[in-house]
Parts: sequence; C-alpha cells; structure tokens
Amino acid sequence: YWHVIVEKDPDSDTLGSLSCYSFPVFGPASVRHDYWWQEGRYHDLEVSTPDSAGIVRYYFLNWSDGELTPAHTSYGPVHAEDSLVAIYSQEFLCRVEKDPLQDHGRIFVEGVWFEDVAAVDFWALLDDDVEIGVSLHDTVGDYDSVYTFLNWETADVETMIVWTITGPDTMTAFYNAVEIYLELALGQYDVYPNDSVVWRVAGGDSVLYTEVHTMFEGDSIKVYNLSTIMIDLGLNVVTIYDTTDAWIEDPFWSPHFWEDEDRFVIMGQFTDISEPPIIWERSNDYIDYSVTWAKNDPDRIFGPGGEFIEALGGANTEMLWMQFVAPTHSTNPEHTRCIVIRLTAKPSLE
Repeated sequence: YWHVIVEKDPDSDTLGSLSCYSFPVFGPASVRHDYWWQEGRYHDLEVSTPDSAGIVRYYFLNWSDGELTPAHTSYGPVHAEDSLVAIYSQEFLCRVEKDPLQDHGRIFVEGVWFEDVAAVDFWALLDDDVEIGVSLHDTVGDYDSVYTFLNWETADVETMIVWTITGPDTMTAFYNAVEIYLELALGQYDVYPNDSVVWRVAGGDSVLYTEVHTMFEGDSIKVYNLSTIMIDLGLNVVTIYDTTDAWIEDPFWSPHFWEDEDRFVIMGQFTDISEPPIIWERSNDYIDYSVTWAKNDPDRIFGPGGEFIEALGGANTEMLWMQFVAPTHSTNPEHTRCIVIRLTAKPSLE
C-alpha cells in the first residue's frame, strides 16, 4: 500500500467536500485526506465547486497534476507515495457604500457605473486591486438637497481610488448632506421683480424675412440668484404660440440652427455687462427645445457668463441677451407669434 495525500489549496476551504468513489468527506477532512492505496491501482476522485459560505467562495481551477475538471477519474496507477492538490481561487464578497446611505448618485466598480444606488456588492479575488469610485455630487429630486463627497474611510479625498482586497470588507465613501433652496427673479426695464418678462422684437412691429434683431439695453433681462447656493443657468424653447386671434400653439414655426421656411433662429448670451454682445455664434448660442447649460470650458455655451453665479449676498446677478433671426418664408406671415423660452437654474456642482 502507498500513502497518498489529497488536499485543497487554499486550506481555508473547509466549505465543500472531497470524494473518492463517491464516498464524500466534509469540513477539515475535505481539505486534507490521507489514503492508503494498493500498488498499481486507479482511483476516481472529485471535489466540490463552488464552495461558498455567504461572504467567501472558492472556485475550482485545476489539479496539481494538470487535470482541469473537478472529477479526476482514473488517478493512477499508484506506484509510490504521492500527493495531489485541488487548486481553488478564493473570492470575497465586498461592498462599496455611501454614508449616509442614499441612492441619488453613482458608484463605480471595475469599469462599470451603477446609477442611482446607495451601495454595490461584488466578488473579488484575494489581493485583487479593484478600481472603485463614487459621484462627486448627488442631487435629490429637483435639487431640493445635495450630497457632496468628502472622503473615503481610508482618508483618500479623490472620488476614484484603487482598493486592494484582503478579505470580505466594506469600503465607505462619506458625504456631506446639505439642504438647498433655489429661487430666481427677473428684472427688465429697470423693474424688479418683474412678473412678466417680454422682449418685443422690433418693438412689436413686423420684421422682414431673414432679418436679424438683437436686444437693446432696455430689452435686456437681469437675472437675480436668490438661492442659497451658487448656480448655473440653462435655456430652452418651450413652445411657440400664434397670438393673432386666440393663443394657440403654432403648428408651423420651430427653432433651428439655420433660418428656413417656418424656421427661425433664437440665440442667447449671459454677460456681466449692460451692453449687448457684439459677436454671436450659432454653434455656441443657439437655443433649441432641449435644455442647454451655459459653460465656458472646454467650449463656450451661452457665455461668457451663465455659470457659477454666486448666491444671495454675493455677485448674484447676470444679464441675459437674445438675438432673433427671422425665417426665410412663413406660413401665415401676417400672424403674430410668441416664442416662450424657459430659464432654468441648477446648483453649480463641479
């Protein structure tokens, strides 16, 4: 008889079984078992996979003699003392979570962003370097409050870090929760606040096809940030009304990048000065149905202002200027139109 030792690696895997001829052993005996086998005999061995206990799991990789399946049939012939090892990978259940727990932002784990989650669970190998991250700002509802990232429990202050896995663990990202209040007020013609802000293009008179009209100083709109936080501003066209008889939505007119039949161009710029801009660029100033946010970097949109407008008590005002380019032709050209444009604010979170 020859002494043959059958083992599992790592030896912490006491969660499964080891079988010889379908007779299993469990627990510590499955990690190392001693057999005495006759000269020249063959034996059928098998190990379990995966071996799991909630926060740790082991997956079979291969036997030490090169066999790649958990069922090692016809091991032998036995002619000497020997040892055979079932080699496993070891994985741990890990978690990235936010404190306080809130599901209004994102969490990043190994190349994937998970949206609107407070925590993400994942499996990782021992000694793996796992890239994780969280969103810098998480907003609640229509910006009723905002959570701002402070640091990880490791004291790292970058939102993206590399986490070396040493066992089942939780990595916590700490946030500061702040309730915010957003309010805008508008002024025009030196009247503040102004309940109705209207730009009467050409003073309310008719305009020619393709004619360009820019706000004068008296037309410009002054935006007041009465919020408790610094804000960015956005613009979009809401609808177009035909106001000739009754106010009805106009089925013909629409905003476009270039003027055309029934297509007008409306542009906007935010500045800190009380004179209209001289240079207008459609690629940067064009207002469409979708909300576009003012910015200066890397490209200027509705600028040079419109972002990082200080809260009440600071430099909290901005001038809004507009330019209108009439269509090349128009259905019902004698009708009057009203173009409704929405001014939207959001916290300056970057």
